[in-house]
Amino acid sequence: MAEEMTLTELAQVYKARKQAFEAAQKEEEKYKKLLKEAMEKAGKKAFTDDEGYTFERIPSQRKKLDEDMLLKELHERKLEDCIGFKEIVDEDATLEAVEHGRLPQAVLNECLVITPIVTLKLTAPKKGGGKK
Repeated sequence: MAEEMTLTELAQVYKARKQAFEAAQKEEEKYKKLLKEAMEKAGKKAFTDDEGYTFERIPSQRKKLDEDMLLKELHERKLEDCIGFKEIVDEDATLEAVEHGRLPQAVLNECLVITPIVTLKLTAPKKGGGKK
């Protein structure tokens, strides 16, 4: 029982469990990547196994601005009000500058970095509704 263990024993058990968890996490990531790739290759957005678990491959995109590129544009256009104290882009002011025609939308689009993201979703079968 955990209450009867010494500090050293608890530390050793915790360390072993943490290392096992981290190893299992690495293994899970490996198989998640392989499953996403296999689903893409098979042209499947979703797959349900014999036990009723549904695996969904959900593509999306992560967008972020190339701040160095946009900062250069803002400086050249004398839009200093769009630049924060530490020379970071003030996104609200920049969007307002685009809305008012002070900064072309095309410049903002050029500075946009889009990273594709694919999420794998696992849904357990509904109780009483899974395949038997």
